[in-house]
Amino acid sequence: PDFVRDYPKVELEIAEMVTADIVDALRRDRIDAALVAGGTCGEGIQEHELFDDRFHLYVSRENPLFERTNVRIEDIDLKELVLLSPGHCMRDQIIELCQAKREVPSHYTFESGSLDTLMRIVDCTHCVTIIPEMAVEYIPAEHRCQVKTLAKGATSRKIAVAVRRTYVKSSIIKALIDTILSKVSRQ
Repeated sequence: PDFVRDYPKVELEIAEMVTADIVDALRRDRIDAALVAGGTCGEGIQEHELFDDRFHLYVSRENPLFERTNVRIEDIDLKELVLLSPGHCMRDQIIELCQAKREVPSHYTFESGSLDTLMRIVDCTHCVTIIPEMAVEYIPAEHRCQVKTLAKGATSRKIAVAVRRTYVKSSIIKALIDTILSKVSRQ
């Protein structure tokens, strides 16, 4: 809303996409910019780092980790971890964070393209999932007790604005970056 208010002549179209589709769309000039997890776009794409986005554990009230306030990655039973579907870079980041194999044996085989769906699965089972800090403020108050801090280690990711290296609308990208950073610093 701040960007639209401050730059009313710029047409802003927002779409949610998996990382591979974002990179492809940037390379084919189908989109001008993307908000991404830093380090995921590869050659030919320039990333402007914005801020760190910490990971948190979202845990079922029935899971033994619910009683904890601070959880170590090593304490997570990988059989109880539900993940985003393949193609989401956050899935790969979580697998790397947990040093898990891609095929984790589980009682459940739930996967979703939506963090909201993953949290609903956790609410109905004894499972856990890992969510980014930017999602925490949207969790209803009655479920905030299910959000646990992850202790030590690489428990965050960088958020960046990605553009093609040959992109010419740098003033618009700078305005977008400034708007995002001002919003983040107010929270």
